[in-house]
Amino acid sequence: MKTLAILLYSLSLILQIGASYQSFRLINIVNKYKITCIALSAALTIMIGRRVVPLINVYEYSVYDIKDAFLSVPISLLLFIGVFGIKSALSEVRKENSALEVLNATDSLTLALTKKETYVRLKREISRGQRSLHPLAFLMLDIDHFKRINDQYGHMVGDTVLKNLSLFCQHKLRDIDVFGRFGGEEFLIACPETDAKAALEIAERLREAISKNYFAIVNGKEITLTVSIGISNFDPKQVNHDSLDLAMDLYIDYSDKAMYCAKNAGRNQVKLFDEGMIA
Repeated sequence: MKTLAILLYSLSLILQIGASYQSFRLINIVNKYKITCIALSAALTIMIGRRVVPLINVYEYSVYDIKDAFLSVPISLLLFIGVFGIKSALSEVRKENSALEVLNATDSLTLALTKKETYVRLKREISRGQRSLHPLAFLMLDIDHFKRINDQYGHMVGDTVLKNLSLFCQHKLRDIDVFGRFGGEEFLIACPETDAKAALEIAERLREAISKNYFAIVNGKEITLTVSIGISNFDPKQVNHDSLDLAMDLYIDYSDKAMYCAKNAGRNQVKLFDEGMIA
């Protein structure tokens, strides 16, 4: 019976330690209620002593209660299962919340960032640029004569074109670049650590690559398109803005003006903003 008591108390001790360990892992999962998880972890850790003391008594003094030994196992087992279940449930909720955050940040049609999320990322990049004194380029991209595609082939084809163009651009851009849908057929790109010269090269490569590809097929016909791109460049070494919102709005507006200059100049081209574009 002594050996059985040792085995039972040992098993309950292992389960109790496991429950305590899982409870400590809960602290890293939850954003709120950390105090509650800490209290739970502390209580379960203290309860380890209730498993150690009977084990010592059996070893040292051969004193034990076989009923208590039997009961200690299911109690510790249930505590372990309960804490493990809570941890698993919270982990699943965390994953689902992360997936929802991605969905909320992504435009459902084009899989680009939503306008709202684009603003969030832009302010973050402007702030980072001001701290590091690295330039930030804004590129406003608009599809030329997109209405003709919708009118001639229908809106479903137009949607396909938008989605494929978005995926194409994201593939061509760097991982650190921000790519968001700004309007119907307008996309806004932010390129961190990119000066005006580099931005022109990026925009020209993108424009040329788009013009050489097709973005839908209708009755065997490849649907091609061109884009006009306007560029503005934020250089924190030359100017520093107290308001991130004002800075963002200003350079978005500059890139938009440059894009319309590209449109007015004949489309399928890139224009860099200059002061002469301000009406």
